Amino acid sequence: MAAKKTRVLHLEDDRVQTQLFEMLLRGEQDLEHVGAVHECAALLETIESKRPDVLVMDLTTGGDDPAATIDTVHRRFPGVEIVLFTGNDDPDTIRAARVAGAAQHVTKGREIGLLMTAIRTAAARLHPEAPERGASDRHP
Repeated sequence: MAAKKTRVLHLEDDRVQTQLFEMLLRGEQDLEHVGAVHECAALLETIESKRPDVLVMDLTTGGDDPAATIDTVHRRFPGVEIVLFTGNDDPDTIRAARVAGAAQHVTKGREIGLLMTAIRTAAARLHPEAPERGASDRHP
């Protein structure tokens, strides 16, 4: 029986970043890209229709108050884990996002294996009985 793939939704306003992210996930046997949202206004409706396990979120696309967006997602969809993948490295903003419910944070420009590890770590919180696959499985 094939293992359940982790369903990943991407909130990102940069369409090139979205395309690169989708290509990256295509090479991962345990991760499935279920869609992208390019503006915060469509996020909740897209989560409702796509039913992701993990939301990979760029803070600059998270509306005027990204922490409030994260809090809303967590209240409405408690089964969705949030991974921040953003160029914003302001400690107060990141702290507020983590307090609101973001499970992981990876700064853009870092080694991409860190993002894959963050997604898998977040997914493992949803399915603790499943073995977590490390970044070293695909990315040196």
